[in-house]
Amino acid sequence: MRGDVVPPSTRWQGNPIASWNPPRKKRDSSSPKRSRRPRERRKRVAKKNGSPVIDPYLPGSGNFGYRVSRYELELEYKVAINRLAGAATITAVTLAELATFTLDLSDALAVSKVTVNGRRPSQFRTQAGKLHVTLAERLPAGAAMVVAVRYGGTPRPIRSHWGEVGFEELTEGVLVAGQPNGAASWFPCDDHPSAKASFRVQISTESPYFALNGKLLSRRARAGMTTWVYEAGPPSTYLVTLQIGVYSRQRMSKNGVEIFGPARPATHELRNRLRPSVADDEAVREAVRSLSSGRRIHRGGDRRRPRDPPRGAGNLHLRRQPL
Repeated sequence: MRGDVVPPSTRWQGNPIASWNPPRKKRDSSSPKRSRRPRERRKRVAKKNGSPVIDPYLPGSGNFGYRVSRYELELEYKVAINRLAGAATITAVTLAELATFTLDLSDALAVSKVTVNGRRPSQFRTQAGKLHVTLAERLPAGAAMVVAVRYGGTPRPIRSHWGEVGFEELTEGVLVAGQPNGAASWFPCDDHPSAKASFRVQISTESPYFALNGKLLSRRARAGMTTWVYEAGPPSTYLVTLQIGVYSRQRMSKNGVEIFGPARPATHELRNRLRPSVADDEAVREAVRSLSSGRRIHRGGDRRRPRDPPRGAGNLHLRRQPL
């Protein structure tokens, strides 16, 4: 019996363990029944406080209930004080009946005004990286929705599982690297890689600086400020970038593509050394091809591995890194 304990009252007929059914504890009819209300209340509180997750890879990004087709941004940035003022016009269509909706926006940026289809909403607030908007009247599914947001502040990168991403202040300018969810660090959006839309970006900054974004439509200088207008699309929001700094223009010799490089006096010698390599786009293509074979090359066509590293920034070194 391997030490099995059998109650004394059990008769040894057949399988003694299978024939024994322990008595069940009867519930006293006078005792009150357990209430399920606390559990249901906890569920309601969790739904109210926590935002639903669209993608577990990006649990805090993306929004439900609508689809954006276009962003129009009018921005003004002061380099010296890292101050951004913006107006975003977002064109979207509702996918379901909406009474409230959210947009991704960094807590470093304060919202001063919101309108939906030209009307002020019942209320709006920013919390935990989201702009929450409560409509004055519900919108049916399939309705057009134009959201206008005025905002401003001192932008900074967004902390994520991959480190800090998004808007980064430099010593003399700005660099935006938003992959995969850093677009909300500088404008309100539906910040998910699958949410693609067209963009029109107008950025004004002090005249010594260049503002680079996409396909340049126009540039106008007035009263010490230069306004740049760009068009892009339809990319994912994290692919929309912004660079502000002191640059100079260079054209590649063979295909005429215009590129921008540093223009500070301290980097003048470096640019002169890099210019031959940058101008020779065939050398760039050869360097890219070498990545697949693991060869190490340098400018001048010699594919043999040198004994000592070549001197000077004009030499192009590309080495395949182990995965």
